[in-house]
Amino acid sequence: RNGNIFIDGVGQVNLTGLDIMTAEKNIKERLSEVYSTLKGSKPTTFLSVSLGQLKSINISFVGEVNIPGIQAVHPFSDIITALLQVGGVDTIGSLRNIQVIRDGKVFKNLDFYEYLVNGKTTQNTRLINGDVIFIPVRQSTVTIEGEVNRPGVYEAKNGESITNLIHFAGDLTQKAQPK
Repeated sequence: RNGNIFIDGVGQVNLTGLDIMTAEKNIKERLSEVYSTLKGSKPTTFLSVSLGQLKSINISFVGEVNIPGIQAVHPFSDIITALLQVGGVDTIGSLRNIQVIRDGKVFKNLDFYEYLVNGKTTQNTRLINGDVIFIPVRQSTVTIEGEVNRPGVYEAKNGESITNLIHFAGDLTQKAQPK
């Protein structure tokens, strides 16, 4: 916005008032200080600079979301970031069966617990214009109290064991009886 870009390892580069060719030259000069493969008469690394304008994408949020309807989100949004941009899942919505519907078919299912509890993003996917995110009503809840690190209400899926649920609750505290 103010004409500066920040390049990791190089620092801030001011491009205010420059045309695209001059900006590319300045960026190349600054990067050459760090990356020697950009230098010389036979460089092995090449740089190309282009300027574009990002356009929001329209995603429909239906079901148990805090802000239902068609929402404009950042064009590089994935399921998780899009949900965060629109206020998240309602209190009765499922975090274990978030569905992306593309071309009228369920394209992807996301179990948000995989991200929240285990840090895994393998189920997360980038969205495209026209996708629908559907949040069904939560089907099952379990309240976990006692000697766990995160007592609370958790959503259970068919086939999950008490060990899975204790893991969601942050596992047993040091005061807990052995399993």
